[in-house]
Amino acid sequence: MTRKSVIIFIALLVVHLGLLILFASLRVLDGDEGFYLNATRAVGLGKALYTDFFYTQLTLMPTVFAPLALDGWTSFWTLRGFTVAAGFLSAVLLFAIVLRATRDARSALIALFMYAVSGIILSWHSAYKPLAFSHFLTLGTFFFWLRYYQKQRLWYLVLTGLLLSAVINLRAVYIILLPLYLFSVWTVAGSARRIREMIVFCLSLIPFAIPTAAKIITSADRFFFNTFVFQLHRADHHGMGYIVSNKLLTLLKTVVDPQLFIIGILTIVSMRLLWREKRIRTARDLVSRPEGMVLMNLVLIAGIYLTPNPILRQYVEQFIAFGIILLAFNLAPLWDWLRAFTRPLQRRAILAVITGLYVLSLFPYLGIYIFGMRATDKMYLLSEVKTITSQMLALGEQSDTVLAEWTGYPFFTGQVSLPYTELLGFQYPLPLDHEGYMKYRLADYEYLRDEIIKKTPRLVITVNRVPPAYADVLNEGYEFAYESGGVTIHTRR
Repeated sequence: MTRKSVIIFIALLVVHLGLLILFASLRVLDGDEGFYLNATRAVGLGKALYTDFFYTQLTLMPTVFAPLALDGWTSFWTLRGFTVAAGFLSAVLLFAIVLRATRDARSALIALFMYAVSGIILSWHSAYKPLAFSHFLTLGTFFFWLRYYQKQRLWYLVLTGLLLSAVINLRAVYIILLPLYLFSVWTVAGSARRIREMIVFCLSLIPFAIPTAAKIITSADRFFFNTFVFQLHRADHHGMGYIVSNKLLTLLKTVVDPQLFIIGILTIVSMRLLWREKRIRTARDLVSRPEGMVLMNLVLIAGIYLTPNPILRQYVEQFIAFGIILLAFNLAPLWDWLRAFTRPLQRRAILAVITGLYVLSLFPYLGIYIFGMRATDKMYLLSEVKTITSQMLALGEQSDTVLAEWTGYPFFTGQVSLPYTELLGFQYPLPLDHEGYMKYRLADYEYLRDEIIKKTPRLVITVNRVPPAYADVLNEGYEFAYESGGVTIHTRR
């Protein structure tokens, strides 16, 4: 790279890191973020995943970060810091992938720019959830596959397998990538080294799979219900009309974002160019060429996230990097196409408008995720969470058991979550009776009503309204103590 390119590269990384830190410092808490925080703390306190409490993902994230999750707000900032680190390293990996694959610094810098100021990337790489870590690991897997493809060195293959195993054991859905990389190693290795390198690759998958295998052995029923069956019953509606409308609405929310619309259109055009220019001609090219592997990563990850019911707009973040990489591979022919239809002044004007629109499209993300413009986000503002948790500690001791309808509160106070409330099972249409809820360590209304009658929790924190299923016994045994922003605290009489 030239000196100018290096300066631009460093500047873009500084901008990206600064924006990540800004979002991580001020971003509203995500509802699910409280679940992941509390689950990680539970493992740190010695509780076993699936056996002692309900957990919906695989073992990697809470196991790795458990020792860092025991100090309330200090732990929160630490865990968000690791999320930012994963997001920042993802940007470095994306740049390195494009540069090594294209040998074109300009294409790599354009890709990094699109990534660095992407609102959806910044929004979800600043909250402690699996998204940033799985994003980093999928890019890392592809980066080391690319190095193996280029250099044929065994240790690149080992790192590919290790990172692929890590992402699978972080989120089970990524097992969709395992056949892709197996076929690719088989194809790229060549007949002389094929058996040896397949064995090495398979062995490299083992280390991160060991904790998951141990859970399958010791608690198979709970493991499969938590991680697979539960995912099939997250939605209240399963009719075809609801499924179609959910997907169409999510698509609409995606395309109205100029950043995602620009990336989406350029990615689709890039797919066409791959076929038109015959850079991908056969099925073999899909597993033996960088362009094909990027396309397959994009299609498989998008498919696995856009197929379930319901789908969420945030899922786009999981595969958007491969869309940016794919279009970066095609910037030269895209530029040639633009030159064929425009004059120099027109091209500059088009690029200026697109760039300006792309940057300005970041501002709605600032309004939503930092200022909490949506009514549903008010209770998750950092200031609101601090207010509620301060009142919880003023009304009870740190050793007290609490029932909180948002599981993040006990994480911040250090208080004890009422058993089985790490995830509130009554919020999901699960095919379980009361005994089934108890078996899988989930709280239904019957369980919560009994615990309130017994006055097990010192505090009961409800969100929006007290559930009618236990409102009467709550009023008998507890008294109203505090309310803010729809969050109410009742304390034991």
